Amino acid sequence: MEYITGNESVQDLMDMIDRQDDPSGVISLICLTTANTNPATFHEFIKELKNQKPGLLNKNKDKLKLFDNDNKKSSGCFNLFGKSPLKKALKELRDNKLYTMATLLKSADNHGYEVFSEDRKIYECEMLKKNFDVQKGPANESLNRFKWAKEICENHNLIKETNFFENYVDVYRIYLKKYCNK
Repeated sequence: MEYITGNESVQDLMDMIDRQDDPSGVISLICLTTANTNPATFHEFIKELKNQKPGLLNKNKDKLKLFDNDNKKSSGCFNLFGKSPLKKALKELRDNKLYTMATLLKSADNHGYEVFSEDRKIYECEMLKKNFDVQKGPANESLNRFKWAKEICENHNLIKETNFFENYVDVYRIYLKKYCNK
């Protein structure tokens, strides 16, 4: 019997599926829980399922309430009569409730796109631990939210912005590996 606590990583969810003869029940459980409580983790789970088990994804497409992400991707071309790629990315971040990432991106656009040194990444991890003691579940969701923000920037061909979000992906990977209690 499988259950979801809210602390699962994408790999934990994939492992749950692998343990089942018929993973339909676990996929239903993931849809009812993770999709609502940790949408960025659910987003990354769908990508992983698409890469590792496309047949299973297609079999459960109705259950997963999927839509074709490929049709939403921006060409990244500047449109004189429309919004810039940055404005499109900011809107997409907000539409996906990635408000913190939208705020960070807007701030970076105004103040510069910093690339973190390894020391800065460790400092960020130490501040997360000291000030917030972020636990495994929320740290996983934050990692996946930054991955999603990075993906949105990639889809709009925003290179500086993509690299900017890679800073935070790295911070949360380090944090999960070295600062979270197992």
